[in-house]
Amino acid sequence: MLGGAGIHLGKVSDGTAEVDVALGSKITVEDVLAAINGASAGAAQASVSADGKHLVFKSLDPSKGILLSDVTGRAAKELGFQGANNILGLLQTIEEALLRNDGETVSRTLDVFSDANERVSLAQVKVGQVTQLFDRFKAQQEEVDLSFTEVLSKIEDTDIVEAMTRFSVLQNTLQAALASSAQILQVQLLDFLR
Repeated sequence: MLGGAGIHLGKVSDGTAEVDVALGSKITVEDVLAAINGASAGAAQASVSADGKHLVFKSLDPSKGILLSDVTGRAAKELGFQGANNILGLLQTIEEALLRNDGETVSRTLDVFSDANERVSLAQVKVGQVTQLFDRFKAQQEEVDLSFTEVLSKIEDTDIVEAMTRFSVLQNTLQAALASSAQILQVQLLDFLR
């Protein structure tokens, strides 16, 4: 999880009690679940979800919803409790609390939902910045491609007949210049020898 960086453990709260899940340097998920279950005193239960991908914190009281949130650290968010890092999970928590007419849990869930919404907004800003960067790179690449296409076009579009004609004219001009230079040099050399 988190590329081996670990989780920022600290205190979590179920709205009635706080639990310190920073139990040491080498703890397991089972240790965290046991600490939370011990502090909830039968009012709620922390467990691993059926799909094994996140942790669940459910109220055992049918008339009251429950939400585990961070007090210090980021354990609830990073471990994925009750959708703390998942907006769909938060919506499910709000739905359960509304069905139970549990205003306190709705209020706490809305606070966590606001935090999650801010994280989504920050992620959108980062995605926008990366998209702009890629757009700039794409525009630069297109300019380079256009420049190379123009150079290649000038080379490939050269008319062979015209190029050969210009080459022959230049060659004849060079040969005429060399012949006249040779005559002038001979005359001057003979003048020098006399």
